[in-house]
Order: sequence, then C-alpha cells, then structure tokens
Amino acid sequence: MKKYSLSILFCLLTLLPLHTAAQEAPRLTDEIAVRLSELPLGCIEQEYPNKTAHIINNEQEAKLTPGQLHPVFYGCFDWHSSVHGHWMLVRLLRTRPTLPNRETIIDILNQSFTK
Repeated sequence: MKKYSLSILFCLLTLLPLHTAAQEAPRLTDEIAVRLSELPLGCIEQEYPNKTAHIINNEQEAKLTPGQLHPVFYGCFDWHSSVHGHWMLVRLLRTRPTLPNRETIIDILNQSFTK
C-alpha cells in the first residue's frame, strides 16, 4: 500500500511541472487596471458600514466616527482595506500612466490626502 501511494505521488509530481509550464502569466491590461481601480474608487469615500476594531478606553472615544478615527483611511469597510485601496490606486497610476480614468483616480486621492 505504501509503495502504491508513493508511485502515485511520484507520477503527480512529474506531471505538475508540465501543467504549470503550459499556463501563461496573467497580464495587466488597461481594461483590467480600470476594472481593478473601480473597486476602491467605489468605497474610499463610503464611511458606513464600517468595522473599526478599536478598543474604546473612555466615553469620548466611543463618540468618534470612522472618519474621525482615520481621516484618510475610513472607507472601504475597514481601515486595512482602505489602505490597500489607496495603495492600489497609487500603484496603478505609477505602472499604467495612460489609464482612461487617471484623472478620476487623482481627484479621489487628492481628496483623501489633505493636511
């Protein structure tokens, strides 16, 4: 039984490189980049619903809204997702400078990043 299992494992391992070599790496086209950018563009300014996950130490802290807790990164349901959304938009601008929605992305980022 053990010998049989090892034979099957060996066959699978020898076939695996053939399968992965036949696949092409996905390419980031402008169309895909625009579709990806639409995700954070749709939620960066959406404060609610929101999962803050903060420890509240006193009554004053309990009254803070997500936008007050994180003036830039309050949208996209939680702080972490908002940070990733902002990063992705900046990265898309850097790697795809001719995106059709470039100005929309710049406008949203300019509204987020303020003094």
